[in-house]
Amino acid sequence: MAQEGDCSFGSLAAATKAAKEYALRRYPSSEAMIDRTFKQENAKRLVCRHRARLCTWSMEILPQCDGSWKYNLVEPNHSPTCTLLRQKKNSEVALAPTRPPIIPINPMPSLAFQQKKVPPPPCLPIIQHCDASGGRPTFALTHDMRWFTAKDASRSVNDYAFFVQKKRARMDKKTSGGRNKKYVCSCESCDWFVRLLKAPKTESWKISSMNLIHSAQCTGVARPSARQLAEMASFRQAVVSHGKQHGKLLTDEFLSSTEEGIKIPLRLAYRAKQMIVVHSKDDVVESYKFLPSFSTTFVTKNPGSITDYERDDENHFIRAFVMPQASIQAMPALQRVMGIDVVKFNKPEYSGSMLLLLGRDGNLQSHVIALALVPTINLDHASWFIQHIHQGISLQQIPIFVPLQYHGIADALLATGSGANIHYCMQSIFEAMGQDKHITKLGAAELLIWDLHRQETEQTFQNILMQLDAMNPPVALFLRTINPAQWAVHANRHVKLYQWSTTSFSSELHGPTPENCDEAPFDLIYSFVARMMDNVYQKSQAAAKLTAEAAVLTPGAQEQYANEMQEALAYTTRPCDENLAFVWKTGSRPKVTYRVNLTELACSCGALFQLGIPCRHFIAAARHFGREGLIINAFDPIYKATTYTMVFHKMRIEIPVENDLTKDETLLPVVSDVKQKSTKKPRAPKAKVKAPEPMPSLEVHEEEMMSAMAMGTLGLPSTTLPHPHNTSGNVDQQTYHHEPHQPLHNHTSQHSDYIPMHPLGSTQLI
Repeated sequence: MAQEGDCSFGSLAAATKAAKEYALRRYPSSEAMIDRTFKQENAKRLVCRHRARLCTWSMEILPQCDGSWKYNLVEPNHSPTCTLLRQKKNSEVALAPTRPPIIPINPMPSLAFQQKKVPPPPCLPIIQHCDASGGRPTFALTHDMRWFTAKDASRSVNDYAFFVQKKRARMDKKTSGGRNKKYVCSCESCDWFVRLLKAPKTESWKISSMNLIHSAQCTGVARPSARQLAEMASFRQAVVSHGKQHGKLLTDEFLSSTEEGIKIPLRLAYRAKQMIVVHSKDDVVESYKFLPSFSTTFVTKNPGSITDYERDDENHFIRAFVMPQASIQAMPALQRVMGIDVVKFNKPEYSGSMLLLLGRDGNLQSHVIALALVPTINLDHASWFIQHIHQGISLQQIPIFVPLQYHGIADALLATGSGANIHYCMQSIFEAMGQDKHITKLGAAELLIWDLHRQETEQTFQNILMQLDAMNPPVALFLRTINPAQWAVHANRHVKLYQWSTTSFSSELHGPTPENCDEAPFDLIYSFVARMMDNVYQKSQAAAKLTAEAAVLTPGAQEQYANEMQEALAYTTRPCDENLAFVWKTGSRPKVTYRVNLTELACSCGALFQLGIPCRHFIAAARHFGREGLIINAFDPIYKATTYTMVFHKMRIEIPVENDLTKDETLLPVVSDVKQKSTKKPRAPKAKVKAPEPMPSLEVHEEEMMSAMAMGTLGLPSTTLPHPHNTSGNVDQQTYHHEPHQPLHNHTSQHSDYIPMHPLGSTQLI
């Protein structure tokens, strides 16, 4: 058997099978199982079956750059607390040295069977946790199997009855006792049974007789234990996604209709959930320790890359940053426009955010340039992210689309002196309006807003804005608070935006949605960098294909050109001179005429300038003059196959494997933001009502009585009452002021409809 890491396999299933065989060969009395919480794409992790006893042994099967798979040991030794090793050690002590060696019969991988001095022959384990195709686990019971304890034997019998036959096995107390135990079906009329016997010489348990076929009239149903429930794949997924997303562990619908069709009691579900959460927390704490070595090793494997991480004074993790060298090399093949996207994680494992700097290449595909994990999106963390980006690339005069809700990003771009042109993501504007309590459901206004955004002239922009004002005044007022230069096309006709409107196109790169993601910071970074590696590899393969085909344009640009060419057939061209022509759509009323200048490679529609790809009007004019060669010249260099292949051919990103990483025991998990329980404020003592002064006696002068009655002050104290609007310190009253966020910059505009940002409340912007 080859050692770990020096053999490659053609498929993930073959590598998984070989890894389990290696684990069984090296640790005959252990059992490796697939870790269902391991989320890396096209990869698997094997862990010890006794991971519940805090055993940290693990292996990983990872894809290689050449398309093969290799397995490597992450933690080669089983933990001292592992039940498997404790039983093995105790059994060795119990055996007398003068006793002749006994050849065991088929040791159990899932249980801690004693390995004797004579190596056992290969045998079928009781549990093979994955079949040849890497699918669901399979279980078996045979007469050759042995167990050291009755508890382990009972577990194997119960697992077979539950996972294989969807029944419940119970011990028959009437016929069991001492060295003999009999397990029967929960249905009293069923003939199913397994009889266990403790062998007198080996002191191990074996199956003396069994009948694994249930009767036709069997009415037994599955009733899992908490351990069995925690090992169900569907239940674990429900705990990760459904339970955490909705606040409750499980709904009644799930408890009655699981994948296995098993009715789950609610209390049992919570006990199983607690087992999963405890083990998950242990993994999270350990995963943080790999961040320092990952940061240094990644730079070693990818020279020129920029990585960093920070911890606080108490060694708690704060934030991390990664920018591969491949991203810096890819800049000549990317559009000169970028976006900063935010991925929120609201899970117990990690409740921070990921910042992604995104671009788009000449093949019109997304490209992740850099990423960072930060606890929250504010000026400090966003500035830290931008400053690290400046170490690799310049953002000077580059349009950058940012979310409107996270004002810290826009402020950071200005505070760091990046020189970038800030534009707001349209999707974030819609989300901000959805959170504004003053704005009702958009409905038809949403389409009108998109139409308003795409207008190419200020006059048409103002006309549609007036329509929107009549349809939904709060929406129109909201949009007027945003500088048109930061979201409207007409105000950026001379700025090349490549028809960007939003940063949400990066969803294709996110992989699992944040709602279904339960990974710790190290796993999040590793997963995203692995996707970046795969993305770069796909582009390298595409570049090699373009070279072999001697293509002129990238596939994305070629498809865009084909669409514009098809549309150009419906246009009429009338030349003005040999370089100037006017184009309009045939049969359209009224005729909208576009001016095309072949010498300047320009069109009045603006699409040619904005996207850098010949528009339908330019194509129609060039074909009319028989100058098709100008069409290729009108493409920006990034869309040419030569540029794409020069940049992406043989580009690669290499991620560290487990043998490259070491644990930093000093790095602690991120400090959780625990909310203090609200305490009731003591009730203020009631003000004592001053007793009214006694009525004047009859001896009071009659004139004084009449004067008091006329002034209406009869029976009132003589002190002067404060004015209701008095703001002096005589009245004990505390005033609270709400200070809205003021951006670090003041945008000015020539547009009459631009109103400086009024103080919006948090519900309006978040």
